[in-house]
Amino acid sequence: MFPRMIRETAIQPPTWAVGQQVRLDDGHDWTIQAATTNFHALTRPVTQADRDADREQAQELADEYGVHPSEFEQIDDDAEVFYTVVDWRNGVRGPCDLSGGGWGDGTYSEDECAAMLAAFEAGTVEVSHRNRVPMRMVDGAVR
Repeated sequence: MFPRMIRETAIQPPTWAVGQQVRLDDGHDWTIQAATTNFHALTRPVTQADRDADREQAQELADEYGVHPSEFEQIDDDAEVFYTVVDWRNGVRGPCDLSGGGWGDGTYSEDECAAMLAAFEAGTVEVSHRNRVPMRMVDGAVR
C-alpha cells in the first residue's frame, strides 16, 4: 500500500486571535490557543460522541484482526481535548511529529501551545506527515 500523498500549498493565514473559535472542515468548533507567523494551535473538547465512535471503530478492527479492542483505541480515557496545528506555509494541519503525536502534559493550555509553536517556528518539530490533512479554505474563511 502506498502512503497517501497530500498536495501542499501555502495559504495566507487569516487574522485569527487567541481565544477565538473557528469551525474547520471537520464540522467541529475549535478554539485558537496560540498563534505565530506561520502556525496556529487549536483545541476542542473530546466529546462522548468522539469516545463512542473511537470505541466502535476499535471494536470493528478488533473483530477483524482477532485482538482486544484496546489495541486500536486512539482516545485515552483521561483525554479532555484534541489539538491540531495549522501550518499555513504548507496548507496542512494535524498533530506534531513527535512519537505518540502529543505535546507536553496534554492540557494544551495557551502557554503550552505557545511553547509548542515556538518549536514549530524553530523547525525542531513539524506537522506529522502520517496524520496531516489539507487545510480547506473557502472564500478566505475556513470551513
